[in-house]
Amino acid sequence: MLEDIISYYRKMCTRTGQFDILLNIWVLLIVIFGVGGLAGLIIFIKLDSIHEIIRLYLSLLAIFAVEIIYLFYSQIYIFYKQKKYVIKELTSLMENGNNKQVKNNILMKLNNISESNFKFQYIGRTYYIDTLYNKLKFNEFLKISKIDSKNVETVKENIKEHIKDKSNFKDIIDIAFWGLMGM
Repeated sequence: MLEDIISYYRKMCTRTGQFDILLNIWVLLIVIFGVGGLAGLIIFIKLDSIHEIIRLYLSLLAIFAVEIIYLFYSQIYIFYKQKKYVIKELTSLMENGNNKQVKNNILMKLNNISESNFKFQYIGRTYYIDTLYNKLKFNEFLKISKIDSKNVETVKENIKEHIKDKSNFKDIIDIAFWGLMGM
């Protein structure tokens, strides 16, 4: 039962679960090493008048450039996907709400969100739309899983413990991956 809830939580409320195909490690590796490797190979072959070690570094630079471009465009896609979802959910909340003050508050947030554009700083930091998106997805997860208000804290604690246990392995993988890319 708890494993099902945690699995469903991962699918609904985590970035890797929601954008599974985009952030899948195999897709990432195929794009980076496939496209980047092909670009690096073309660079290595076409620039035969340059010394071999410089060509090697230029071909590795092509792989790194493809990685940065892929991650940049995937973050842009995630930003606009989250923005679209938040606008849709807030609009439906505004239509269903009866309180005029709540409607005005939601309308202000909607205006701020619809005027916001992707900024380069969003790659490394969380942003307002990301926070709202996570809250809305978590509320949707609670409704679909039929978790009542008295069990929410217990479920949150169980999920945090499970994620803490899993995150150590994820940190090791991340460090190894970035170490490999740094070499």
